Amino acid sequence: MFYNLYRNVKYLQKQNKLTIVELAHELNLAASSLANFEGGQYNCKLVLLDKIAKEFNISLDDLVYKDLKNNYWLFINTYL
Repeated sequence: MFYNLYRNVKYLQKQNKLTIVELAHELNLAASSLANFEGGQYNCKLVLLDKIAKEFNISLDDLVYKDLKNNYWLFINTYL
């Protein structure tokens, strides 16, 4: 699941022609932290995920559970 999240952030950044530095500035985050996040080496808090979703005007569900590049939902296995 998180791999898709990292890919989505990188995809949105490229689609909006933003550099890592520009996007990090918009999110009030160090560019190195954003680069590490996109590389899957940094786990972020829900607050940051919410900021990213708002920055790109998408839902948090889409950001986390949808493959934005290929426009399809990932299968989500839920346990009760």
